[in-house]
Formats: sequence, C-alpha cells, structure tokens
Amino acid sequence: MKKYELERLFPQNELTANDVVTFKDLLERCVSISGTCSFLQQQIDYLKKTNSVASEETRSFLNSLITLRDCFQLVKTAINSKHLKRYAEEPLFFCALCWKRVRVSVETEHLGRRDSTFYCPDHLPKRSEHLYRKDKTALISAMKTTDSRFLEELHYYEKLSFKTSFSLAPTFYKWLGSFSPKPSAIFSSIQSIDNQSQNWQSIANRITELSLKIYPNAYEKINQVDSHQYSSIDSWLIDGIVSALDKSRDKNEVNFWNHEEANRIKLSSFLMAPNTPIQNSFENEHLNEYLMLTCGILSRYEAYQIVKMTPQPRGGGNIKDETLRSKIKSLRDHNIATTGKPNVESIAEEMNLSPARVYAILKE
Repeated sequence: MKKYELERLFPQNELTANDVVTFKDLLERCVSISGTCSFLQQQIDYLKKTNSVASEETRSFLNSLITLRDCFQLVKTAINSKHLKRYAEEPLFFCALCWKRVRVSVETEHLGRRDSTFYCPDHLPKRSEHLYRKDKTALISAMKTTDSRFLEELHYYEKLSFKTSFSLAPTFYKWLGSFSPKPSAIFSSIQSIDNQSQNWQSIANRITELSLKIYPNAYEKINQVDSHQYSSIDSWLIDGIVSALDKSRDKNEVNFWNHEEANRIKLSSFLMAPNTPIQNSFENEHLNEYLMLTCGILSRYEAYQIVKMTPQPRGGGNIKDETLRSKIKSLRDHNIATTGKPNVESIAEEMNLSPARVYAILKE
C-alpha cells in the first residue's frame, strides 16, 4: 500500500506534515487485529456504498484496502489456530463426552497419551469408536435444539466437517457442560454454611438436597446415599456418590477412583468457570476439595443425561419427512391394487430416489 493511501485512513487533524503512518500506527489506533479488520471493512463498505469508485485513484485505494484486510484476516486466523492448538493440548479432568474421569492405565497406554488425556476408556475413539461416535452425534444434535451461545462455533466446525489440525475434545467438553448449571450453582450455596458448627456429613447431605432442583437426574441416583453411613468424605464420594452414578456391572469407575488414592486427587481448572472467585470458607482444604469435586461430578452427570434424553432426528440428522413416506406408501398401495405388485423400481423412478431408499422407507 502506498504511503499516501495509508494516511487516508487517519483524520488529517491527527497528522502533521512530518508524520509517517505505518501498519503499527494502524494497529494501535484500532487496538487489536480484530478491530483493525473491522475498521478496514467499514472503510471498504463506505467506499462501495457511496459509489465513489469512479476514479482510478479511488479504485486503487479500495483494492489496497481489500488486500490489507485479507492480510490481517490471515494473521488473525493463524493466531487463533495457535491458541486453539495450545488449548487443545491441555488435559481434561473429566471425559469430554460424559462425567467419568480421564486416565491413562495399562489398558489404554498403547492407544496413545493424547486421546487418554481427553476421554474416559468408554469414549476413547480408538478403543470404543461406536460409543464415541454415538455420544458425539448426540451432543451435536442436542446443541441444535438449544439457543446455546456456542451455536455459532458449532456451525463453524460443521463447515469444516469437524476436521481440524487439533483435538476438538476441549470444545466438546465445553458444549456438554453448557447443558447443566455450573458446579458453583451448588458450591456457592454451601459456602455460607459454618463448617465449624456442622460436621462434614451434614454439609454432604445438604449437597444432595440442593441437587433435587439443580441436578434432578443426578438426584434420582444419589438420593439414597446417606453420608452418615460413611466414615470419611472420600469414602462417601467414591463408594457412595460415584458408585450410585456408575451403573456398570464391574464398577470400573469406582475401582479407578479407589486405585487413584483418594487423598491425592487434585482438581482441574476445568471444574469451575473461568474467573469464578472461590472463597475458601472451609478451613479444611481436604474437605473443601472433595465438596467441590462432588459438585463437578453432579454437574457433568446431569449434562450427560440431558443430552442422552434429547430426541435425535432420524436419517443421519435429517428430520423425518412424513410427506415423502406417505407418498411412497400411497404409490405402493396403488401399484398393488392395479398390478398385484409394489413395483419399487417405478416408485423410485417417479420419486427420484434409489430403489434401496424406497425399500428402506417401506420397511419402516
């Protein structure tokens, strides 16, 4: 871009005769790369709207603005991709597609560390591809039934057919979490409890009571878990709460938690929403940690159940077309009445469908 063309972007009263306008000046004026792209787009739109592109000089200026905008867009995309890659490499505490823990064990090490830091054994893409695809599809389908703030992000990845150079697991984790209240919904309520005057069992049972309204699906599973029947809070969490939620026959999740040694379990930053202030009203850090962890488990379990219960459209995501099916069945009945045979080939030709598709619809 020529020197005088770049200067045209600045009001003349901001420049002196000796000023040399640079790209750095443009960035500083617009604050950010995103702001610069928006500013340049506004200038482009203004020139096109006012039909002031008649002169050769103005056309040259417009073309320069378009080129400059495209360059800044490329830089913006590259920076965003770099941030996404860095974010995607951070391990998760809970599975991206459910409520269970992420772990690397003797069974899963050979599958690669990367997948194991994002998914529980039930959802490892290379080990449990069917369940992974099923629950991923369920999550995407459920997202489309909401007015989630992540819909724009979903549409962006759909255009890419979910094929990127980095893992989408943290994105799935975030989407799933949006289906239930954050762990802080309960934790903030129990923070006001004076733990000096109450034992941990009373506080634990209070979590169960609060979950009735906040996490009703989880409450159905844990409402019979009485903390007074357990000797410690880690036993209540693992042998009580986790066991009630884990309905697998071999209790793999419970066994893993016990194997991890309860007193070494540490929370992940993924548990709480970013920038959420957490007051340490409980002097016992061990108690505080397990109460937070319980809230996190209930939140993830609730979200997972909501997604599972959300009806999915038929036919690989296409809404069932009753009109089409009615027409096909009507043609079949007509053919049988006139010729004694359904004559699927003629129906397929008339409806511009394949015979296999017609057969499938008639068998429904």
